[in-house]
Amino acid sequence: MSRTLYRNGAIYSTHDPFATALLVDGATVAWLGSEEAADGMAGGDVTVVDLAGALVTPGLYDSAFAVPGDPGDAVDASALGAAATAAGCVAITLRAAAGTGFDAVAPVRALAAEAENPASGLPEARVWAAGTLREPRDAEELHDAVGPHLAGVEAAPDDRDDAAALTAHLIAATRAGLSTGWAVGAAAELDAVRAALPAAAAEGAPLRTAGVHLAVSVDLDAEDRSVLARHGVTVLVTPSAGTPLRTPLAGLAADGVPLVLGSAAWDGAGGDPVSPWALVRACVQHPDPAQRLSSRAAFLALSRGGWRAAHAAHPLLGQLVPGAPASCAVWEATELMVQTPDSTVAAWSTDPRARTPLLPALDTGSDPRCLRTLREGLVVHDDGTLQTVPQGS
Repeated sequence: MSRTLYRNGAIYSTHDPFATALLVDGATVAWLGSEEAADGMAGGDVTVVDLAGALVTPGLYDSAFAVPGDPGDAVDASALGAAATAAGCVAITLRAAAGTGFDAVAPVRALAAEAENPASGLPEARVWAAGTLREPRDAEELHDAVGPHLAGVEAAPDDRDDAAALTAHLIAATRAGLSTGWAVGAAAELDAVRAALPAAAAEGAPLRTAGVHLAVSVDLDAEDRSVLARHGVTVLVTPSAGTPLRTPLAGLAADGVPLVLGSAAWDGAGGDPVSPWALVRACVQHPDPAQRLSSRAAFLALSRGGWRAAHAAHPLLGQLVPGAPASCAVWEATELMVQTPDSTVAAWSTDPRARTPLLPALDTGSDPRCLRTLREGLVVHDDGTLQTVPQGS
């Protein structure tokens, strides 16, 4: 088993917010701590990498990664994987375009199977199909078409204001062990959600166990948020480059509704891939100041929150703590700080006694650049910046 010591940087970890070094042993985070302690670990069979001030964070989970190209087109696995890992992603949920039908995910079936092996260089991939399930038989056919990497199914746009159709869809999907969800962007669609969730629950649908993910972009009152929390709904947030967020982020978080972030709606200038930090910044700079998240909360939605919503088998995924899978990203950032939406708590959060780990400042005019991405200890992206320290140096 290879061992690599990353040192002389900053490690984003609640286990040790002041850590500057991290030891990867095979596929696992073995240790993190200070430079002084790291001195005793260098040497022997340990490869030492100089972070040169770079930040190491948990690897990212993009919970809505759009399937590239037109529905049914072949997918270039290497290009997709390179784009995701260069953005620090170690896992993605591939979502077929809404309204394309069950067969639109067929091209990603082989990709998801290949990505199961970390040595593939691809991020771990889960697949969501698009189409409303009418009865349990539909779920069986969908499983047969996509295979074991099918994780969820999104209700068709034409059914999103039909409470009866959504109730049947929720029951069929969740009883088959599939997560489900859809976009809620109109008052009639919210009314349908209000009716369908309790109706499906009353029929014994395992909503909380299977998972319901709603992309909400309408105003929610306290009762709406309570309904979502009561039924274990996760809200998927997909910021768009040119459209202000409408999702009431802070209100949902305050009521215990989990949030996850995805890039599927982002369309950057010139078709450039989205920076994950642009997604975080959209949450921190929500147009309604009352609904802004801290950068830490938004980052959680793009890392550990994604693993939780995907029902990850390993409880420590999305964290940098001893014993966790060594799935992480290394970032070149010009400035680190604690960024909060509320100036009344900023002073304590930035006080060293608060032990709040630091994240990149998001108002510098340039987003952090991913230098390296590890998936279970294997390098799946490297831009050549990081240098190995010669033995004896």
